[in-house]
Amino acid sequence: MTTVASLLLLFCILLPLATRAQLPTGKIVWLTDINLDVSPTAKTGRRFGQFGDDTNVPLWAATIRSIRMLGAQPDFIIVTGNSVTSNLRNISADGVVVNPVDTLRAVTVALESFTGVRSFLALGPTDVIENLNRKQIYSAVAQMWQPWIGDDAQTLAKYGYYTTRTGDNTVLMALNTNLFLEEQIDFSDIAAQAHISWLRNMLEHARRARDNVIVIGHTPPGIDENGRARWAENFQEQFVDLIEEYSGIIRMMLFGGTHSDAFQIVTQSKKWRDLRVAKGVRSDDSEQQNVILMAPSVAPWKKPNRSPSSPAFRVLDYGRANGELINLHQYFMDLTISNQLDLPLWTQLYSFESAYEIRPVNGWSMLDVYNRLSNDDRLMSEYIDRQGAVNTTKSCDSICRRRLLCSIKHMRSVDWMNCVQPFDDEYNAKYLTNEAWVPIVAGALLLLFVASLFVYFGTRAVRSWCGYKRFA
Repeated sequence: MTTVASLLLLFCILLPLATRAQLPTGKIVWLTDINLDVSPTAKTGRRFGQFGDDTNVPLWAATIRSIRMLGAQPDFIIVTGNSVTSNLRNISADGVVVNPVDTLRAVTVALESFTGVRSFLALGPTDVIENLNRKQIYSAVAQMWQPWIGDDAQTLAKYGYYTTRTGDNTVLMALNTNLFLEEQIDFSDIAAQAHISWLRNMLEHARRARDNVIVIGHTPPGIDENGRARWAENFQEQFVDLIEEYSGIIRMMLFGGTHSDAFQIVTQSKKWRDLRVAKGVRSDDSEQQNVILMAPSVAPWKKPNRSPSSPAFRVLDYGRANGELINLHQYFMDLTISNQLDLPLWTQLYSFESAYEIRPVNGWSMLDVYNRLSNDDRLMSEYIDRQGAVNTTKSCDSICRRRLLCSIKHMRSVDWMNCVQPFDDEYNAKYLTNEAWVPIVAGALLLLFVASLFVYFGTRAVRSWCGYKRFA
């Protein structure tokens, strides 16, 4: 009987795993910008924090519990960087330095609680702050994440990026986008170029192996709505070229960094279309579209001149056989009510299928979404509202909306400028004309002030001299 009972128990354990492996679709949990503050002096005025705070321990614990309560176990978890507090020096109010490795370890331990589920994390700027040598941090996280990524941890330990296999024919490439940011204190053309070369080699290897590719990273490439390139221009150009060249095998590109729900279209340029045709690719397959997705953060951040972002995470439905993104579910916590009730209230905000009527989620379907956003004010308003997971309060007029659309469609600075150029006259008339008068008026007032001083002191000098003459 003991043997029979043991066999039955083993069968009960293995059956769900075998069934899950046979299903054509699986789930991925996607977290970004956790910005976990584990210091004892983390703001605790409200249990789950408030807008503008980093993620405190109660909010992080509530996030993990909410993911568990979704039911279906994910195939794997993705974290697209900035797991560590945004306090760039990690110094608590009592002067204690918090080691970023300790925070990354706390995040790792929480993810390890999902038994049998691998997690893949990318590094963001707050994960590799100046308190420690970056190589030390790379080495530490490589040891922590080695059970999830195997021998690929060796590359992570050296450079902060890696690739690993998530399935029989799908590979994940975790970028170290810190290397592409010029504002980083140790920005190096050599290190950034080596990263681009590595990515090219990995993509070429995947193409020859007929693998599907998932790309993750923290800071996304592209142009923001203010016309600023997020990466150093040279490496942004090279990256976009790679995405266009290998568009046929890239199934997902997931980035954080913006703390907002957004996307960007990467359209294969004429150069690559002509090259594919020259190589004998069928004419009906000569043009490709890809999409970069960006997600709102776990941390209830509030950037200057931006609406706050509700705590949020995503669950992706994807095809196990081809790595294709089928649907995306956005979850968020109502921070205000959760604090009032002292109870974390997570709910699904929307799904791509319900909001945009698309399935699957790929470059072509998101291009259709872009076209509809361009012509449907109501849909565009809903898109803007979702950027901060329902906390968007920023007004966005027609010029603002045009700039958002240009940022969605154009990854290169010159293309973005050409996109907004027809609206420059309207923009200048509304925003820049008045601003242009500021230095002129300020200069005129300054000259008037100097002239007044000259007249005042000159008059006194003349009167003094005249008085001297009178009594001389």
